[in-house]
Amino acid sequence: MSEQSKLGGWTYAEGLMPRNALEVLTEALSKQVGVNITPVLFLGSQVVSGVNYAFLCWKSVVAPNSEATLNVVIVNRDPAGVCSIVKNYPAIQ
Repeated sequence: MSEQSKLGGWTYAEGLMPRNALEVLTEALSKQVGVNITPVLFLGSQVVSGVNYAFLCWKSVVAPNSEATLNVVIVNRDPAGVCSIVKNYPAIQ
């Protein structure tokens, strides 16, 4: 990931998923109930009020015979270090 991030602009991923991005996603997912979200690919990050991290993930509802969908999940780590999902939408519509 490039260290030359512009405020509000996205820096696209280069290579493997950074450990700090996975930690942010893991913390945000710990607050989810009734849904399974499994990361597939780290897409990039955005400097805003804190940092947004974008992931491509499989998402499924915790229920018998539920089908997984491919979703884009945006997670924010605010300046205080609190992580939360700010967007979660289908990657293919």
